[in-house]
Amino acid sequence: TEAETAISKTATTAITTTEQLPPFEAPELDDPVLQRSTIDKIKAKIVGRLNVAFELLDKEQDYLRYLCLLLQTFKKPMLEIQKKISASKEQIPISFGKIEQIIQLPQKKKKKKKKKKVLCVD
Repeated sequence: TEAETAISKTATTAITTTEQLPPFEAPELDDPVLQRSTIDKIKAKIVGRLNVAFELLDKEQDYLRYLCLLLQTFKKPMLEIQKKISASKEQIPISFGKIEQIIQLPQKKKKKKKKKKVLCVD
């Protein structure tokens, strides 16, 4: 049948193509890619990049902690005593900007990964 002929031609082509590939040759031991100094340099670069990434994560966590501290220590108490300090409804939110939205950004990303961690405790 035509289907068997097509399969036979495909199999023959695959075998012919495989035979045309050059055999695998292992690199020489004195190849610059395999030299210990090259490998050590690559390792050092990777370790350096990981250190930078961890430092960025650490600084972001510190930043979020400070924003939570600012929110809990100043903004919320000021909103509670707003009339006593003669502040208008707009002055306090303007003074503190969008702290809540900034704090919620990492939480939204974690919800997508199905991990939930509360950054600020009331």
